[in-house]
Amino acid sequence: MSEKDQLLDRVLGQQRLLRRLMVQQSGTALADGDMTVPQLRLLNAVDAAGSASVLDLAVALGVTPSTVTISVDRLVKRGHLVREEDPGDRRRKRITVAPAGRALLDRLDESGMDYLRRTLPHLSVEDLRALVRVFDRLGEIDTRLNGGGDALGQ
Repeated sequence: MSEKDQLLDRVLGQQRLLRRLMVQQSGTALADGDMTVPQLRLLNAVDAAGSASVLDLAVALGVTPSTVTISVDRLVKRGHLVREEDPGDRRRKRITVAPAGRALLDRLDESGMDYLRRTLPHLSVEDLRALVRVFDRLGEIDTRLNGGGDALGQ
């Protein structure tokens, strides 16, 4: 295995660790909303799109439309998502984030930011510069690969 492959494996492992730590920090917000991780992914995808069809969401999440429909039904019942008529095609429905869903996403974001505010100050200035450089570069690569589109590639 090349050094680059070994480093990629380490980065992916560390990303999993960071995600796990942030989910632990966000656990209360998730528990309060009785939200599963797949439902949270769906809520985030709708939020990123602003408005999306079930098919758009299924493609973006790599699941079947029926899987999305079941999750959307649950999140609509809980007040996290809203189904609306598509103004361009009354036969289709558009999914948007409801105020309760927005509040949950805001709580999760704040919880993750709290975690970073507590941990990042323990890094040296040199490490912080390197982290900023990497995130800037990832943003550039994402823009090149995805054309600066949103989570649904639109």
